[in-house]
Amino acid sequence: MDNHLDPRFDAALERPSLASWRSIVLKLTLFVGVLVALTAGTMITVGFYYTSLMLRDQIDNRLSAMADDRRALLLAGLHHLEERVRILTSRYRLIDVLDRQAGGLTPRERLQGNSERTLDDVRRDTDGLLAFWIEDQAGDMIVSSGPRHLLDLFSADARTPRVASRDPALIGFPRHTGETYAALFRTAAKSRTRGVVGQLMLVIDVGPILSEPSDPRRLGDTGEVLVGVRDHDMTRYLIPPRLNPREIEFPASRTPAMNRAVAGEHGFMRTHDRLGHEVLAAFRPVGYEDWGL
Repeated sequence: MDNHLDPRFDAALERPSLASWRSIVLKLTLFVGVLVALTAGTMITVGFYYTSLMLRDQIDNRLSAMADDRRALLLAGLHHLEERVRILTSRYRLIDVLDRQAGGLTPRERLQGNSERTLDDVRRDTDGLLAFWIEDQAGDMIVSSGPRHLLDLFSADARTPRVASRDPALIGFPRHTGETYAALFRTAAKSRTRGVVGQLMLVIDVGPILSEPSDPRRLGDTGEVLVGVRDHDMTRYLIPPRLNPREIEFPASRTPAMNRAVAGEHGFMRTHDRLGHEVLAAFRPVGYEDWGL
């Protein structure tokens, strides 16, 4: 019996073994490829996540530091303004007018004429004082100094129901007047002997105080510093925004970061601004009245 097989039969026996080997190689290659892809994808995802966190922290730190810096500038300016008002109320020429008014030494109809020069000198000698008037305890204007259009513009603010907790206190909101912004402040009018005899209503230039904190340097092309207050269901900006400066009043529902600031909260959030743009915002209370930044 012949034990030798046909070579063609031997080749046929070898073919399944070769095909099986190639299948294993293909599977291993596919497995390694999938494993490499998964590993690379995981590393990219994790890297992107931690890079995003690092970038967010950097932006948070930068915005928060800038917000603290601008808040300090604004507070320093406001406190300096308050000190100027206190110095003004101690001016002897002004107190002399108050004494004459309180003591009834001069009839009211003659007080304005007799005091006009004194009041004008006080106004010109006081940095940033654009106009002012004195009211009696009933709220009636007794004497005044300054341009009539400013007196008329701010006299309506004197009747505002908005309650302030400071003296001197900001009444109403800053207004654009010429090339600057002015605001009305109220402080007690005191005579030498009769104590409080009424109120001093002071129209003061606050342009320099507001412009420095709102400087957009280091905020890129679209960054801005906003200072605002709640006015019923609206948010009103005290510093004209860098973007759309003519629009200073918006529904509170469109100002989520400012809402938290005026509520006394500190923080950092990703949100939408009043214009619908997605933004990163650092927010905190100013520490003056119920202002937020």
